[in-house]
Formats: sequence, C-alpha cells, structure tokens
Amino acid sequence: MKIKYLFTLLVSFNFCTAQITIDYIDFQKDSIPKVINNINKKPLPETLELNGKLLEANTICGLDPDRIESVSRKAMSSAEERIIVKTKTGYTPKLISLIDLLKETNLNLKHFIIFIDRKPIESKFDKTYVDKEYILQIKAENIQSDSNQDLVLVNIFTKSKKNIAKAKELRIK
Repeated sequence: MKIKYLFTLLVSFNFCTAQITIDYIDFQKDSIPKVINNINKKPLPETLELNGKLLEANTICGLDPDRIESVSRKAMSSAEERIIVKTKTGYTPKLISLIDLLKETNLNLKHFIIFIDRKPIESKFDKTYVDKEYILQIKAENIQSDSNQDLVLVNIFTKSKKNIAKAKELRIK
C-alpha cells in the first residue's frame, strides 16, 4: 500500500511541473475565467530508468503500479532528473513503443495526439513505451479542424482498477 501511495505521489509531482498559485476567487461575483498559459513553458527534461533501461518519463503511465516494487528520484544534473523504477520479481513488462502500438492497430494515422488514461503524452511517441499486457482499450476519435485536416485523438486506457470498473458500468442513453 505504501508503494502505491509513493508511486501515485511521484507520478503526480512528476507531471505537475507548472507552478500555479490559486488566489481566492469569489465565483459568485467573478464571471471572468482565470487563464493559465503553459504553452511555451519547457518542462524539466526527465528520463525513466526501468530496471536499468533508460526510457522517456511518460512510460511510467503505461506500467502496472501493482507490480512495481520501488520508485525513486535521482538528480543527474541541475537540468535533469531521473525516475528510478524497479519492478517486482517475476514481472517483466512487455514494452512496446506508442508508434509501434499504433502500427499494430492498423489505424494508419497521419495527425494524432495520444493520451494514456486521459493524460496527454508530451514526449516522443517512438521513445515512450507501454506494457502491452496492461492495455485495456485503445479508442480513436476524429476531430475536424479548420484546415480540413483530420486530427485523431487516440486514448489508451490501461487495466487500472478505475478503468476496469468504468468499463463494466452499464450505460443507458
């Protein structure tokens, strides 16, 4: 349980690199939305070391947290941190890059954005990996743009307890 908590804590701190100060807002009187612009902000370059193998930090989103033994951070330099992940004995994730995963699905996409569990992946898709056996569903949806180019949102849902529970829900429209 402690490892799950530590894993969740490290992942949330890892991807919340923007420093946001929220002042008290009286929502009853203030009708103007507060805009937080992180468009040109460059994140701290981070890598993930999974059982000694260097990968993109977003790879952590595609790993089963129940099969991770430990997660720690190590400062490599003032401009780089490394997340060290060790899996439990007997667990060897079957890693596949996001690009290779999309090729296997035969979607033939040109312009796309990839999400893992509704979190946008901001790193290189050919260097970001997921555990192939931890994938529950891949969902692709078209979005029409003004320039008449199809943009596809690719959502990869993992076999997390939350996603499995949501998949079992019966939805009636």
